[in-house]
Amino acid sequence: MKKNKYFNASPGSCMQLGAYRDENGVNFSLYLEDGVEGELIIYRKGDDLPLQIIPLENDSRIGFVNALYLNIPGDFEFEYNYSIDGSICPDPFAKSICIHEYEDGTEELRCSLLPAITMKTMPLKINYSDSIFYKLHVKGFTQGMTPPVKNAGTFTALKDHLNYLKNLGITSLILMPVYEFEETPDKKKTTGVQEPSGEYFNIDELLSSGKPFENITYMENGEQDTVLHSARKLRKNYWGYAEGLYFVPKTSYCATSYPEKEFAEMVDAIHRKEMECILEFFFPENIPGWKVVQILRFWRFTYHVDGFHILGHGDWISAVTDDLTLTGTKLLYEYFDQNKVYEKKSPYFRNLCIMNRNYQNTMRCFLKGDEGLENSVKWFIRNTSESIASVNYFADNDGFTMADMVSYEHRHNEENGENNTDGTDQNFTWNGGEEGPTKKRSLNRFRQQQLRNAFVMLMTSQSAPMIYGGDECGNSQNGNNNAWCQDNETGWQNWKKTKDARMLKNFVQNMIRFRMEHPILRLRNPMRQMDYRSFGYPDVSYHGSMAWYVDDTRMKNAFGIMYCGDYAAGEYGTKDEFIYVAYNMYWVAQRFALPDPPAGKRWKVTVDTAVEDSFNITKDMEKAYFEDGKHITAAPRSIMILTSAALTDEEQADVEKKLLEQAERERRTMAKVAAGIEPPAGAAGRMAGEQEWMSKGQE
Repeated sequence: MKKNKYFNASPGSCMQLGAYRDENGVNFSLYLEDGVEGELIIYRKGDDLPLQIIPLENDSRIGFVNALYLNIPGDFEFEYNYSIDGSICPDPFAKSICIHEYEDGTEELRCSLLPAITMKTMPLKINYSDSIFYKLHVKGFTQGMTPPVKNAGTFTALKDHLNYLKNLGITSLILMPVYEFEETPDKKKTTGVQEPSGEYFNIDELLSSGKPFENITYMENGEQDTVLHSARKLRKNYWGYAEGLYFVPKTSYCATSYPEKEFAEMVDAIHRKEMECILEFFFPENIPGWKVVQILRFWRFTYHVDGFHILGHGDWISAVTDDLTLTGTKLLYEYFDQNKVYEKKSPYFRNLCIMNRNYQNTMRCFLKGDEGLENSVKWFIRNTSESIASVNYFADNDGFTMADMVSYEHRHNEENGENNTDGTDQNFTWNGGEEGPTKKRSLNRFRQQQLRNAFVMLMTSQSAPMIYGGDECGNSQNGNNNAWCQDNETGWQNWKKTKDARMLKNFVQNMIRFRMEHPILRLRNPMRQMDYRSFGYPDVSYHGSMAWYVDDTRMKNAFGIMYCGDYAAGEYGTKDEFIYVAYNMYWVAQRFALPDPPAGKRWKVTVDTAVEDSFNITKDMEKAYFEDGKHITAAPRSIMILTSAALTDEEQADVEKKLLEQAERERRTMAKVAAGIEPPAGAAGRMAGEQEWMSKGQE
């Protein structure tokens, strides 16, 4: 390469990594370790050959940072890369990239300056207690739609289908990685895949051909290595949980040639639907906290995203929570010690959140009928915190979907190319007696009922719920619980149009609406299980075959929870209805005693998961539910939700009539007692009265 001089170069500023323009030129700043040689390569936009190559000299280095300033005119369009110890590399802090294609068909990733981005909306800051999360893969969400949609698998297609999510009741979208990651890592470090004959194949072409190869040899650093697998061993990283160019929207998710603009327009569209946009980032363990903070700041300030789900094994929580610019940004994490973060103080805006995998595992076990979990389940249902939020879920990307959760007990990951050895063995699932799809109608009905049970548990738990994309309509991955490389119908969201899919989606929609209509189900402050405001009822109470008492010897895998709706007024300003939820995960029907509702109220059955159309409870059905107004029987493996309702005029008249009849009976009894005809009420009085009455009779 000819190191010609085209633009004047001078020492630049090390204050900000990456490339930035000002009124006189462009500043380039790059992190380089000691002993590593580097060069800045400038290309005229679209040219094959470099326009200028500038060595990164030691005299322009401060610490580990090299900085150069080039007087590039504002109207000059260019691309750039770096040469690091002889290898062409993109700028890890690049804010925009493009793909340059050479005449021989090979491609090269090049960096460019961030174009002008003007966001038209601001982050929404929806409270966790008001949030319904929905996690999706940008490509997989629309790629499998039938009939095929325009621009499937792109930011634009997602933007065009936001109404579906809004109508479902979603408030917050969690997007799996949308930064620029390498889908086929092997492709970058090899020139191709070589058959023993010596013929070379492009990895993408080899994967799509389906051609079987048992001995595949590839070149790495000039040495041969043989992979004793099929060609499918060279898999695509479909999910994207890998290191990448963290400041750049993924170009393959774009329908246009302007990824930054297309991504920005998608975020604006999400905000206009009154939904949040939360991005997932995977970081390797050795990435420093300051870099994580810079990455999050960039997406927050440039694209106005609402939050981040941070993945990886590094300890970055202190770095991100100490940053004052992120205090109003939702930060989702797998686990951290909240006492170290807040020192037992509650923040004004609760931005930190734990993704609660323990909820998933425990509730799955309860769902399938494991015994002895009642106390743990009660805790997970009422769990919430003033300082740190929690997100509950039954399924995430790494594990069975909810439909597979009730259809499979064992993983079926053969298509991943690792002899079904990848993915977890800890699924905590039950198939109902038959592995995988079945033609038995009764088993299919049971599985649908179990899905309804799971969604009721999720939507009646205090912490914020998350739905994994497609679970609301029975999406299946055919038993694959680790579909990280399945960029196909297995990994894509399946937009079923079956009756079961439609019924389940409607049920989920109704359960979300029910949750949002009842603030007592989503309080921020922890429930105390006591009447600390003198409403006459505790905020939450537990019941069984007897009201106000749970007897584990008389009920199996079952309990009732009553919420005093008056306690919602403390956080939401208005009182809620009383709600009673009867959970019966046992294989036989069980009878629940109902505590008395407030005066002038009665219990009304709102949801019964044993009924296919669970919200459609007719008057005749409701009459059959109540034995004596004091008890209700829940069908095997079902959940019932009762709400307090005002008495109708007819019911009120009936209550008043019964009260008058009772008063008349008491008056007559007292008259008989006074006349010595009947003993007084009460055990002691009855005994004394009986003795006196008997003695009078003997006289």
